[in-house]
Amino acid sequence: MANFQPLNNSALYILGKLIKQYELKPPFLDIGCGNGYVSNFLGHKGWNGKAIDFSKEAIKLAKKKLISFKKIKIEQRNITTEKGQYKTVLMFDLLEHIQNDQVFLNKISRLILPKGFLVIAVPSNPKEWRWDDEFYGHYRRYTKKALIKKLEISKLK
Repeated sequence: MANFQPLNNSALYILGKLIKQYELKPPFLDIGCGNGYVSNFLGHKGWNGKAIDFSKEAIKLAKKKLISFKKIKIEQRNITTEKGQYKTVLMFDLLEHIQNDQVFLNKISRLILPKGFLVIAVPSNPKEWRWDDEFYGHYRRYTKKALIKKLEISKLK
């Protein structure tokens, strides 16, 4: 997610509500963890899991932020090499950066335990596409209908 603190705070507030409403549980996998702010939030709740990102710089930041959470592994890796299974998989502002998002979602579906959850945040409303979408490396914005269809194809809904 962008390093815009008010937006990050809103995302974490909503994540807290989802944890309560759906009784989300660890272990978790934070895909594209960036600086580790989502994993940090979960670490403060006592959760165990893994934070991954393909970026060496992001992992460096995440390791600093998550240093006190011994139950959270932090690894530089691509999702295609992940083999574990998790009760909660999180992807915040990542899917729009993946060229073949359907293949990516198919891989993720194998990482979620039965009765597990995927928590995902993506930019919506393709009609709001602007120059900054391209600047940040977005391939698309999603409509609710289009995202649900992709999740259904991957057996994630």
